[in-house]
Amino acid sequence: MKLKFPLFSTALEKDIGVILLLTPLWWALGFNIFIYHLTALIVFTRSFGVSLLRGRGIMMPKRLYPFAALLFFYLVSIGINIPLRPAQRIFASLNNYTMLVMGMMLMMAIYNSRPAEMFDAAIQACRGLCWMSGILAVFSLMLWMVGYDNLSMEPLLMKALPQLAGYPYFNSLMIMKLTVTEWLFGQTPRLSLYSGAPTATGGLLLMITPLMMTYYQLAKQKKFEYAVGLSLALFALLFSQSRSAVCGAFAAFIFVEVLSRRHKILIASLSFMLALGMSRYIYQSIEWLLNIRTASNVGRLMLYQEALDIVREENPLLGIGVRLRDDFTMMTIGSHACYIEILFVAGIVGLTLFLVFQALMAFEWFEQKKHLKDEVSKTLWKGLGLTFWGTNFWLVTDTLFAFPYIAYAYFLTGGLLYLFGRYVRRGAGFDWREGRLWLKEAGDR
Repeated sequence: MKLKFPLFSTALEKDIGVILLLTPLWWALGFNIFIYHLTALIVFTRSFGVSLLRGRGIMMPKRLYPFAALLFFYLVSIGINIPLRPAQRIFASLNNYTMLVMGMMLMMAIYNSRPAEMFDAAIQACRGLCWMSGILAVFSLMLWMVGYDNLSMEPLLMKALPQLAGYPYFNSLMIMKLTVTEWLFGQTPRLSLYSGAPTATGGLLLMITPLMMTYYQLAKQKKFEYAVGLSLALFALLFSQSRSAVCGAFAAFIFVEVLSRRHKILIASLSFMLALGMSRYIYQSIEWLLNIRTASNVGRLMLYQEALDIVREENPLLGIGVRLRDDFTMMTIGSHACYIEILFVAGIVGLTLFLVFQALMAFEWFEQKKHLKDEVSKTLWKGLGLTFWGTNFWLVTDTLFAFPYIAYAYFLTGGLLYLFGRYVRRGAGFDWREGRLWLKEAGDR
């Protein structure tokens, strides 16, 4: 019997999905500080090696060029700021930089993978992770109800290397919190799965729930399982109390539904008139939502303003290369908003390149619609759109750089988006048979 070693002799597409699926395990072991980076490096190296064996180089979509340029200018910014910043902040910034490098390698590997196998692995992984997250959420809230408030544990790796607890990054990433208590309407529980930040829990559920929905919309016979799984995922999302994640999910659903309809201009007009008629109630709802945690809002706005002031004074073109932190407990200046963060560390040049990258991904998704020729492809397209648009809304007040599993999930979606476009443009489609996806080339119709 031939032995297979995960990440080395198993299917690349399956490995990418399994790593995401096992997020709770990496959290418990403390391996989340390196497993996602290591996976991206291995699958990229394997993909590059296979391409060389086939007599060609690894393919890269042209719409990734701005992202590659961002990697270059971000590194330049770090380099020119090395003599000016504390060594600890330089190393922290290099760690953030590796999130983007991981993203590039992951997107390249996915773009060069087998499409049916890759999408099948991704939607299966998101399905499983939604179920585990939902069950863990219910279990965590049950513990909270019987008095286990602010329960936290150390993962295996931190027990073996206790000195890691002395570093803010490792402490926030590795510590195993389940719930924290918020004082909103009395005492209310707030989920904090897979990291010390509840907003990251909301962000992850925002990214993976649409792809879980995609699986069940294809496996139409599993209606009851779909209802339970979706309820668990939404339960975990809501109890993360991440306002931007909840609003992002809602906004993305409306936007994608309107765009996917045949008479979208008529539907959009009717939706606009309905929203106009309900504008008073919508405004009151938004105002209420923003005032839920006033102190948090004020703190974030102060961080944003301070970050903008600093980068304007020091180096608006290339940024200051690092995020500033004075002590262990202070929130980092230039954090809690992906776009502000990139402007802070890489300046106007870096932010422009990132926005161009985002815009090109949006154009990529829009362009794919005219190439969709079967219902399965349309379902995959809608799932990708829900994840992409919802996540970009969430990133207005959150970041890709805090936790590797967030960056991994986000760039997994980016890779799938480009892979999908690569095949549907040449007339290929997808079919659902025997409980899995199959690729239909143009000549198979």
